[in-house]
Amino acid sequence: GDLRAVQGIFREMLDAGVSPNLRTWTAVVVACGNAWPRRRLEAEDAFRAMIRHGVDPDHVFIRKLDRAVGPERRERLCRQLHIDDSRLLARSSGPDRGGGGGGGGGG
Repeated sequence: GDLRAVQGIFREMLDAGVSPNLRTWTAVVVACGNAWPRRRLEAEDAFRAMIRHGVDPDHVFIRKLDRAVGPERRERLCRQLHIDDSRLLARSSGPDRGGGGGGGGGG
């Protein structure tokens, strides 16, 4: 939840010419959500920048954005950015029909 550290690493990546990926953007939003007080505007700005950079959110990102900005603001942002958040959230809350190996990437 150390927003300054995450932002510093993020800047270093950009300065080195490394394009942020979904995990990087998610880390920024998680840090915003864990900061006290929460950094809602920074999380919103990160989401907008992520979309501008052509990175699409997944259900994990959307859940983390919920924590950072709240569900109502997340819904409004997604509408503004033409992101189908309800489809992404349905994917994460659907029944697990077994047969899969979980596939969680640890971390």
